[in-house]
Amino acid sequence: MPTVPGDKNTELIIFYDGSCGHCARAISRYRRLAPSGRFQCVDVSGDHFCAGDYGRELGKFMAQMHVRDKVGGWHRGIDALLLIWALLPGWRYRWLCRILRRPGFHTLADIGYRTFAANRHRWSGHGR
Repeated sequence: MPTVPGDKNTELIIFYDGSCGHCARAISRYRRLAPSGRFQCVDVSGDHFCAGDYGRELGKFMAQMHVRDKVGGWHRGIDALLLIWALLPGWRYRWLCRILRRPGFHTLADIGYRTFAANRHRWSGHGR
């Protein structure tokens, strides 16, 4: 099974659906904003990706964004996004994290994320 990257600057491995236009644009924005090497991004929709190498099923990776942290822990959905946003520069993302981690707001954000994730291809014009 592949391990967490050896680069000491890499804090998260982001597993995202590159066939989703919104997802691909968001990852591109995160890469631009983050210090070099902070994120390693893996497109789970590509032919080269093998979910079994990570001990997971492809369907689970495709259902929600997954993040693997520096110590090997897995996070998905809104929790994955909050980890990413917490590492981006600027106050906007950190402010959003602070709000969305609060009880009630986190639940609403989770429902919103799950709704988006389930409909992302249809809403971005790439119906599946």
